[in-house]
Formats: sequence, structure tokens, C-alpha cells
Amino acid sequence: MDIHFRNFKKLQDDLKVPPENIYNIDETKLELFHVKGPKVVVQKGQKRVERKRKGKGLRHISFVVCINAAGKALPPTFLFAGKRVTKNLMSKDAPEDCEFMLTDKGYMDSAAWLTYIQRFLSKVKERPLIIVTDGHKTRDAAALYCAGENVEVFRLQSHTTHCTQPLDVSVFAVFKQKWNKDFDTFCAESKDLNNGVDRATITALVKGSSMLLYVLNSCLNRPL
Repeated sequence: MDIHFRNFKKLQDDLKVPPENIYNIDETKLELFHVKGPKVVVQKGQKRVERKRKGKGLRHISFVVCINAAGKALPPTFLFAGKRVTKNLMSKDAPEDCEFMLTDKGYMDSAAWLTYIQRFLSKVKERPLIIVTDGHKTRDAAALYCAGENVEVFRLQSHTTHCTQPLDVSVFAVFKQKWNKDFDTFCAESKDLNNGVDRATITALVKGSSMLLYVLNSCLNRPL
């Protein structure tokens, strides 16, 4: 781990990159079925506890979050499984200025990651930049693209992101605790879940459950 941090410090010093030009980008998934909920009291020996959950529809959503070392956050990008943009893809109650992407399975793939990075670099004009991300193979094509844009990609060591990925450590764990609680409440209070939860509802829930951008902007005023 010492080598990891020394390498990052050397890269930052060599390029003379200020904190506001160092970005961490990461994707996370929210389960919409088997979400861990609160503890309950049941009869001794009972192995299964029935809980009200949605029926058909989405099983998960993924979204990408981007922050810099100065504490600034960009609006999240939601990923859904599909091929066509439909009316219920976006919600007026979704986080402000958020974006949406469609992939075959609702997870980030190489093409979607490259598209995300290209959009990101079209908005963030400062150079040089350092992007901190994991080392998944879906990042390879975007890393080559970044090399021609005066952008360095610092890839985290395998099997260390649980303690070295800033978003994992500082944001996602806290957000998911709040999300699980609020999604459970939503399911318990919804009268008819036979048709599932559509995309627009979910994006609104993410905003309402998290104050996601507030968490990002208020709780990350410390270096990566």
C-alpha cells in the first residue's frame, strides 16, 4: 500500500496537478430485490422472513459518480438495461443535471465507459488532469483515449478498492445505508407493486433518499 500512495504522490508532483484537477470516478449498483434491511424479531428456528418487495420490473440500477480532491461533485449518470430511450427514462424529480445511459445489462461496459469519459472531458477543460479509477478491463479503451488528451489515468491496485477507492470509502457505504432504509420504507408503503418500480421513480428515489449531491459536496472536503 505504501508503494501505491508513493506512486500517486510522485505522479501528482511530476505533473504539478492541483487537487481540483484530480478526479475519482466510480460506478456502484443498487439492488432492488435482496436489499439488506433492519434486524427483526422472529420465532426461534425460523429461517425465512417474508418481506414486502416489488414484483416485476427493475432488479437493479447502476450509476456513476465523479468527485475531485477539492470536494466538487459532478451530477451522477444513471445506467439502465435497454436499447431505446423511453418516456419514463427520465424523471423531473431526478437529481439536477444528471444524465442517463443505456447498456445491454445495465452495467458499465467498455463502450459506455469511453462515452462517459468523453462527455466528462468535454465538460472539464482544465489540463493536465488525473483520473483515479479501478483497473477493470472495461477502462482500457478510455485510458488510451485519455493519453491523447493530456489526462493521466491512475488505476488502483487490484483487490484494494475497498480501502483505496475514495468514493467507496467516503460516499457509497453511507449512501447505501440510507438508500436501503428508504427503499424498504417505499416498498412497505406502496399499495401496488405488481408492476414494479419504473426508472423515473427510481431516479427520484435516489435523489430523495440520499441528498446525494449534498453528501458529495459537503462530506468530501478532504484530499483523496
